[in-house]
Amino acid sequence: MAIDLNEQDPQGRTALHRAVIDKNPAAVKQLLSYGADPNVKDRKGSGLTPMWYAACQTTDPLSVMALKSANATVDQKTLAEIDRQLKADPINRKMHEIKKIISEPAERKDNSGKIKIPIK
Repeated sequence: MAIDLNEQDPQGRTALHRAVIDKNPAAVKQLLSYGADPNVKDRKGSGLTPMWYAACQTTDPLSVMALKSANATVDQKTLAEIDRQLKADPINRKMHEIKKIISEPAERKDNSGKIKIPIK
């Protein structure tokens, strides 16, 4: 029996959405390692991704890092909400940390899964 990790509930949320909303970065990492799609949009508004919830609702840097490592898309809606929150609260350390994580270039890995470090 196969389990569809990307099955959506009536609100369009997947198990990955729930793990992010529940602030459970260990579950986020586990679901991603099993192949959960980090870019599924829910049915709330115009569709929110797990990255939006991690960055903008739960402000969980560990989940943001896990999602980024899994090549989650950071859409304009997420970036705009981060900027809005920073404008409202310029000393919000968690939001600054999240913006930094999102802004850093993604790690590149070779075929063995090892991180490639560019030589300068």
